[in-house]
Amino acid sequence: MKKPTEADIERRHKELWDLARVVHGETNLVPADEVQDIGEEIRALHCLNIGWDGSGSMRSVFAYYNVQPNIVEKLAGHIEEPLNTERRKDKYAKLIALSRENIYEEFSIKELTDISGLSASTIATWAKTTGFFRSHERGKWEARNPNDDRRAEG
Repeated sequence: MKKPTEADIERRHKELWDLARVVHGETNLVPADEVQDIGEEIRALHCLNIGWDGSGSMRSVFAYYNVQPNIVEKLAGHIEEPLNTERRKDKYAKLIALSRENIYEEFSIKELTDISGLSASTIATWAKTTGFFRSHERGKWEARNPNDDRRAEG
């Protein structure tokens, strides 16, 4: 779909009302829910005209302007968007498991970010406070077991 112009929107508005008049006889006999859908579709087209550059996701524009889901389906089509079901605690659990399985091995910060999906600064802060990784060199982290480290210290 290309970015709608004001003329496209006016044309579509006229088409929708002409179709509603043909189906229901007169404008005042069109059911309220259908009237609302016509208005919402025109509003959605105006949102695209204002907030969309013609590339990228129409769905993000519709979400920003809170367009009704049935109109989004009609204009953008049904697209199964992947759900991000991985939570932050799951990402930390990956790092903990990696540390326990690979004690004393070195990992670069890039490897840790790729494995966990967390940012480098988040991993650095977390590693300093939990003890599962110890900074070995600049950008290198050594896997540790904090429980064993505590027992060895005291």
